[in-house]
Amino acid sequence: MLRYHRWLKITFFFIIIVGVFGLFWFLKTTVKDGNSKKSFETKIILDTKELNVSNFSTYKVLTLSGEVPITSSILYLSNEESDIVTVVNEIDRPILMGRKFKGDTNVELSLKSSAYMMVLMHPIFNGKISDNPKELQRRIQEHPKFYLIILKIKMAINKGSLDPLDPIMNYDAFNIVEELVSTLKIDDLYTGENE
Repeated sequence: MLRYHRWLKITFFFIIIVGVFGLFWFLKTTVKDGNSKKSFETKIILDTKELNVSNFSTYKVLTLSGEVPITSSILYLSNEESDIVTVVNEIDRPILMGRKFKGDTNVELSLKSSAYMMVLMHPIFNGKISDNPKELQRRIQEHPKFYLIILKIKMAINKGSLDPLDPIMNYDAFNIVEELVSTLKIDDLYTGENE
């Protein structure tokens, strides 16, 4: 019986030591530069410097896992499969949108990312999955008309539009999206059943 208690104490002590070392290793690998950066989080960067929005603190970030109030220009959200992150206003209409690609740990929500998402809302992309989404993004963002979409979205937000990414509410931007899509070469980025 005495040996059993001794074995139990040694086992318990071993479990405590392993737990302490495991916690130390976890903290060492997830804390960098004094900021907690956990491997199961996605860093959301809100680029709002060009926007004239006084009530940004009333907005929230939406993902598949729910909503998070905006407390600063950098937020950490749980990592998830969702590839779309959205900032919505007080009436739950999208103001900024961004896309998280597989393996990304940062998502920037900006006028540029929102213009890209507005292009992807075009019916030509409905039901399609690109074989190379980063190349698709590059082609869209390097298109000569892309910057004009950014400007139209910026103007709509700064004029107080409640729905700057809606094709009906921001008809000028959507007309430019139509022009961009009509000249965009993407056939090589789609193969198989999703065509």
